[in-house]
Amino acid sequence: MSEQPAVNTWSGRQRGNVLGHWIFHQLLRLAGRGIAGWVLYPVIAYYWLFAKTSRNVSRQYLARVKSYWNQIRGVNSFKHLLSFGHILLDRACLFSNTGGAYRFSYEGENYIREALAQGQGLILVSAHVGNWETAGSLLRQRVSSQFSVAMVRSEVTRLNAYLKKTQNAGLNMISLDDEDGSLKILSALRRGEVVAMQGDRFLPGARTQRLEFMGALAAFPEGPFQLAALAGCPIITCFSLRAGPRHYAFQAFPPERLSAHPEQRKKDVQAALQQYASRVEDVVRRMPLQWFNFYDFWA
Repeated sequence: MSEQPAVNTWSGRQRGNVLGHWIFHQLLRLAGRGIAGWVLYPVIAYYWLFAKTSRNVSRQYLARVKSYWNQIRGVNSFKHLLSFGHILLDRACLFSNTGGAYRFSYEGENYIREALAQGQGLILVSAHVGNWETAGSLLRQRVSSQFSVAMVRSEVTRLNAYLKKTQNAGLNMISLDDEDGSLKILSALRRGEVVAMQGDRFLPGARTQRLEFMGALAAFPEGPFQLAALAGCPIITCFSLRAGPRHYAFQAFPPERLSAHPEQRKKDVQAALQQYASRVEDVVRRMPLQWFNFYDFWA
């Protein structure tokens, strides 16, 4: 393991736009989830043919998956992009209350309730696997606490605009690339609130650690874990995975506490970050088509 300044090919820009999400929403509203699911095939076929960068990155990622775990078969870049399309449709359904009933299972939700009962705030750290954006919205309905989501500015703008169009505003968004982004997160935590963050992407200049991940070194940001240590609050790793048609499984792990003392904090952050990377790797092994980082993650 080595520690160094961030070097990554992700620019902070998110593929897709408000218009694209709005078209999904209208299609669902007029035709329903079933028909929209069939329409998804030619849409993804077009995207697969002409989005060369995403197709090639998907192929490279899946080649790594197959090489690292020989038992995985039957996955390809078209299925990978189709999986992402189904996630987008489900997200549109859940945000706009269309598409019929969905089923949810919750594992480890008690960890979140117990951590919040201590009144010290809570960081939920997830990754770009499964339906990460809806996880926060669903938890907000089940946990009696103020809820914020920390994202880069481009994602905040896109999601806020979409939520307004679907009349489902209400999540508090914190922009990570604002000068006072970290201060806003710390303030929310010290008020005893929940802050949801991603632990698998970062902006240029962020402090990272390169860790073993699927057979090679990849950079992971320290940010969520450093903030948990500074705020004196617990941090919980969680995922929201598509378990089947209209079925999502939410999983949360036991909370971790990191020391605020500089020397011990460095050790705690290293250990917690490695454990986080191992948990993400386990999820990717179980659900290889639900990994949605369409850039060279190991750059």
